[in-house]
Amino acid sequence: MSDALNFLMICSRLPAPPNDGGAIYMYQSAKTLADLGHTVSIACFESEMHQQDETMLSEFTKVYSAPGHFKPYGFRSLVHSLKEQLPIPISDRMNIPIMEEILNTIPDQSFDAILIEGLQCFHFEELLRSKFKNTPLILRQVNVEHLLLERNAKLISNPLKKAIYTWQASLMKNFEQSALTKADAVSVISAKDGEHFRQLHPNITYTVVEAGASLPPLSQMPEKHFNILLSGTWSWAPNQDGLKWFFDQVYPLIHQQFPDLKLDIVGGELDTSILDNMSTEQVRYHGFVEDIEQFRQQSLLTVIPLISGSGMKIKVLECLASGLPVITTKYGAEGISITDGKEYVLANTPEEILQAISKIVNDEHTRVQLATNGRAFIEQHHRWEHQMEKLVELTKSLKAN
Repeated sequence: MSDALNFLMICSRLPAPPNDGGAIYMYQSAKTLADLGHTVSIACFESEMHQQDETMLSEFTKVYSAPGHFKPYGFRSLVHSLKEQLPIPISDRMNIPIMEEILNTIPDQSFDAILIEGLQCFHFEELLRSKFKNTPLILRQVNVEHLLLERNAKLISNPLKKAIYTWQASLMKNFEQSALTKADAVSVISAKDGEHFRQLHPNITYTVVEAGASLPPLSQMPEKHFNILLSGTWSWAPNQDGLKWFFDQVYPLIHQQFPDLKLDIVGGELDTSILDNMSTEQVRYHGFVEDIEQFRQQSLLTVIPLISGSGMKIKVLECLASGLPVITTKYGAEGISITDGKEYVLANTPEEILQAISKIVNDEHTRVQLATNGRAFIEQHHRWEHQMEKLVELTKSLKAN
């Protein structure tokens, strides 16, 4: 392939296995670029806080990594953040000397572009410019990080914790604004995120490189269970808050109207105390599963009850690709050009969620239409190949200029 490009991806952690939104985006980006004939190298930290499997990447990338020595955030993290005047995820984990050691192990120092995967990794901007002179730095944003913290702060009742989140949001906003001005190019996961960034940097030019989803083969006659699927990485604060709200405000209404409708909860790192008062016959927690597709294709519908968050929710795309009817809030649908009542059902209140569930449960035509339209939407707009081709064109334009 004569016009093949050579990319270096800078990641905050090893993006494999791809079992959460951030890891999926990085993993699928690297894999799709390689499938398109390009060369991809990854420089990253090995995280003690996440499940890691480098062998999943070695088939299509070269990985250069070292232990990041990550620890849970605590009082020490706050002190370090105050001293450095940087957000905790950056001051606590983005270690410049370790990243320099990683970069020194890369034999090929000539790249067409460096993909900085997420705002935190822009902390290495000066290091990258000194080592890879004249190589464009593309900041790839999958969230508006300060907005995520601001939204989380609004949900917190504890005054001290609220103050900490608000302070961190301010630090993140300052860092985000600085990064946007220094990057050679910026790619965003949705046009809506791009407009948020334009408020920080009015002259910014950005390229929308959305998340994709693979279209799994559908079972010929999948046995549909009388259930609702709830899935996610439950250590992520917006997922935690959404699930708690669901059980406090929504589930009692569902159980009253549909006492036989079961809930299947899938995903690791759930604080199971939230299920203490739930019947194990009605609410079944499966933990992390290797293959979530069987749950998607056998479930009647999924509810994604987010009450905060930012960016594009990859699990929404994946459920649509699986032909699973989706009910979600404005935060779940944010950044995705889906139409309420056509590809999914928008429901922001407990009563609206109950009404949506009732319609899907009782109307087979609605179920079939949502499933068909959702899958067609992914086929038309969210194939990984199409999204990565946009990144390739951005890189070629930077080289030409």
